[in-house]
Amino acid sequence: MKKILLNTFIIVFIFSILAEISARIIRSPTLYKPDKNIGWVTKKNFRYNFKNYTQNNKKYFANVKTNKNGYLSFISDKKNTQNLIILGDSHVLGSTISNEDHWINIMHQSLKKNEINVNIYGLGAGGYSTFQEFLLLKDAKKKINIDYLILVFSKNDLVNNNFFLEKENPHFIQNSLRPYQNKKNEIFFNETILSKILRSTLISNSYFFNFIFQKIALINNKKKSKQNYFNYLIKKYNIKSAKISNKILIQIQKEINIDKIFIFFPEYIEENIKKIILNNTEYIEFNLDSLRGNTKTINIENFYHKDLGHFAPEGSKIIGNLISEKFKKNIENF
Repeated sequence: MKKILLNTFIIVFIFSILAEISARIIRSPTLYKPDKNIGWVTKKNFRYNFKNYTQNNKKYFANVKTNKNGYLSFISDKKNTQNLIILGDSHVLGSTISNEDHWINIMHQSLKKNEINVNIYGLGAGGYSTFQEFLLLKDAKKKINIDYLILVFSKNDLVNNNFFLEKENPHFIQNSLRPYQNKKNEIFFNETILSKILRSTLISNSYFFNFIFQKIALINNKKKSKQNYFNYLIKKYNIKSAKISNKILIQIQKEINIDKIFIFFPEYIEENIKKIILNNTEYIEFNLDSLRGNTKTINIENFYHKDLGHFAPEGSKIIGNLISEKFKKNIENF
């Protein structure tokens, strides 16, 4: 019996090693790595050219590069320039747009043409909640003097900021990894057995086991998506989630001690929910509907990545120029 168990263990061990090696060879490198405080962060000095497609299946490549801190960085060639932080999720730092085509770089180049010289840093990671962004900002403040802030608030933040709501989210991996904040502003994590396993060093750093768990989550998500489950979650708790999000926004503004912050909504959020999110904050709002309203025509098929959420190069160029224009007009209000 002991021999059978020993042989079984050896076979499983060898299989796991081979599966891990195969996964690291076959899969594209991941932009993110586990982090015990924030859940996951972007890798430092990362370089990779990701293959992507627009909504109409036009292929393009995203050459993503991060600096020594794991940020996107677009640095002015002028001395004594101010620093603009753009904080968010995969709309800021993900694998669907290259540094060159990124709306942040388009904004940087546009401002430069208008003799507004700022260093722009893109901070964030795919799937981040606003609270994770807040924790990342606190760390970045130790490294960068922050003069301006643009916070990108995605619709999924209404789910990601609410622990009890996200427990119902079929994307259980993120719920297992990310930190949350309770009413006393204390940080806590999901403490289920599965969550602890996913946060363990062995599993969180494994390409193979991450691949398996992601496939399970995707299958679960497809079943729920047929029921428009994500929109159901948002509607179920939208008022409460908006209040939680508002609390984090107030913390962000206090942390960096800036009179006003810019807030960009890349997706449609109902006005009554938006008012709750922005309550008691000093802000200048960008939203995709108003920005797009300033353009005569947009080729929607090339505007978006095939996931219909992120900007493809054409959309990124339009958004970058429009945000640059609004930023330029409002910068004197600071």
